[in-house]
Amino acid sequence: MNEMSTLLRRELWEHRAIVVTPIVVGALIVAALLLPVFAGTMGDVRMEGLFSELDDLTPEKIEAAWAVAGAGLAFPFALAMLLVTTFYLLDSLYAERKDRSILFWKSLPVSDAQVVLSKLATAVFVIPAVTIVAMTVTSIAGWAITAGFFSSLGEEGRMLVAGPGSVAEGVVFSAYLFVIQSLWYLPYYGWLLLVSAFANRALLLWASLPPLALIWLEHAGLGTNHVAELLGRRFVGFMEEGLDGQGVSEVTRHGDGDTNITIDASGDIWGALDPVGLIASPGLWGGIAVAALFVAGAIWLRRYRDEA
Repeated sequence: MNEMSTLLRRELWEHRAIVVTPIVVGALIVAALLLPVFAGTMGDVRMEGLFSELDDLTPEKIEAAWAVAGAGLAFPFALAMLLVTTFYLLDSLYAERKDRSILFWKSLPVSDAQVVLSKLATAVFVIPAVTIVAMTVTSIAGWAITAGFFSSLGEEGRMLVAGPGSVAEGVVFSAYLFVIQSLWYLPYYGWLLLVSAFANRALLLWASLPPLALIWLEHAGLGTNHVAELLGRRFVGFMEEGLDGQGVSEVTRHGDGDTNITIDASGDIWGALDPVGLIASPGLWGGIAVAALFVAGAIWLRRYRDEA
């Protein structure tokens, strides 16, 4: 356990983007929220028409709006998390061969399996945790800025202060999606680790060309698109498996494998969470099995490849 915690701290120390990127995303969002506040206080924006709209807002509508805002805030953080995780995993085993720091780490009483698993754990647990913390702080700051601004406008604006509970619900809902996304993406993460342990250069090409080649060969040889559909579902399937339809206004499944999901913010957001359905999903366990093969390959390669 001590070795694993040390290895995880090493990843955070060597890959500062894990912490810096979500902080930058949160800072940009807060700055975007502050712009209209400064514009309004400086008289550059006319606010008169807003008051008539506030009269029609009930507490229920306000809470629904805050819930949607809290959940919608997850998109830029989710995109940043995916990009950071992708480049982190591609660089994680390649960099230590390139700068030959692998020789130092191999001199320590730490196995290749522990090192590779620490990098996988960083991608699956640490990066989402850091992103969730940054998103939570950003949500609180956004609520304070928006609610405080509207409260200062008059009696009508004070209605918007009623939404902190809904903001918290949106954050929890988004955090849940981050967690199930990381679990669902395990084969993708395992593949990136395998590429990082194998490739000497052009890591993005090595990561993307094999699946693209499989898609092309299947389409050219058989006229089917099963590989493309399988890979596409692997990127969006966690939404279908992790949400059960309660608190979700519509879950539409098409024959081509696409899934459209619409969140009903006026419903019970907690009813939309379905961790049991995700755990019982064959797709999750099949992905874990594939990821285990990729990770085992990365461990074997790290044991016998010393330099890039």
